[in-house]
Amino acid sequence: MKIDIPLPSIADQQADIFEAATEDGIQQLRGNLNAKRFPGLSDFDEGQFPRTHLLREHEGWTPPPPEIVEAYFRHFQNAFPEHEARQGPGARNPTSG
Repeated sequence: MKIDIPLPSIADQQADIFEAATEDGIQQLRGNLNAKRFPGLSDFDEGQFPRTHLLREHEGWTPPPPEIVEAYFRHFQNAFPEHEARQGPGARNPTSG
């Protein structure tokens, strides 16, 4: 007795996976379009600081100034009060002092 199980070719399977992943990505993008929008920073002028933290390493990246990190952390706290991270950036990091 011979059992024959027809399977799609590897190329067809890869195409199916690629198509499914593409559809998932499209759905995520559509969800992002409909997501709640939050206002940007209003009490902080980033223009006073260098923008090198936005570069890649080979372009001259440097860490962001602490003032920018704090401003965005406060902004996050105000936008998402349910996170209750009130001690500052890194407070939940077990490696921080």
